[in-house]
Amino acid sequence: MEKKEMKRCPYCGEMILAVAKKCKYCGEWLKNPETIIADDKEEKLAPVVPKLESKPVAEPTPEPKDTTVDSDDEVVDTGYGVSVSKKLAKRITWGLVAVAIIAFAFLGYEILSVDSSELTMSKMDGSWKELSTDDVTIMYQFNKNGEFTEMRTMDDDGTKYGSLCTGTWELSKQGILGQCISMKYNLESLVVDGHNDETGENYDESDPTVSEMKQALYEKYQKENLEVDKYKGTDKAYGLNNLTFSNDTIKQNGKSVMVKIGDINR
Repeated sequence: MEKKEMKRCPYCGEMILAVAKKCKYCGEWLKNPETIIADDKEEKLAPVVPKLESKPVAEPTPEPKDTTVDSDDEVVDTGYGVSVSKKLAKRITWGLVAVAIIAFAFLGYEILSVDSSELTMSKMDGSWKELSTDDVTIMYQFNKNGEFTEMRTMDDDGTKYGSLCTGTWELSKQGILGQCISMKYNLESLVVDGHNDETGENYDESDPTVSEMKQALYEKYQKENLEVDKYKGTDKAYGLNNLTFSNDTIKQNGKSVMVKIGDINR
């Protein structure tokens, strides 16, 4: 049997037929058929030409990532065991500033809404009625000389009981909280009586009810006098305190407690 001549593929190095035009192993076409014959005795080798591999196209070098932290994303310690970002800290700060502005604006409105021309003893001169009293009507007559008269009336089953007591008063400043009216009662001037419109009967201090009412008022005024003497000249509040005046109305801590009325006579 005739032995076929062989040659080595110059691309992959495998043995193929000498007459082959294309390598059956690597699939390359043999444009320069240089024969490499090998028989049973010896093998004539032709230099192997390595297959040139195409170089990959170089990819563009990626730009380095910015590892710096945005200043707003930087975490800060609040000092109370809580860490927040600067952005959140800014929002909290501006929120507190807004609340403070609203609070100061409201306080300023309240202060400016008060008629400062009434914060004098001369403007207090006149008759005033105390508000928010249940069964008793209380009215005051102040004058700019520092004297006052307090009148109380109470209706009990058709009988009207009344009291009258005089004294001295002062108007003092109390910072931004308002002003203070201190009243010192003249206990010797206290008078209590009663009258029934249906029967026409009058009741003086010999009446048990009248006597009881007078004793209760006497003890009340005496206690208030002691409080005025105790705290007068100190920073502590005494008397009717935290008062503001606006539109003929006296307010205590923003709540109306007295309103100016026409002259009263008893």
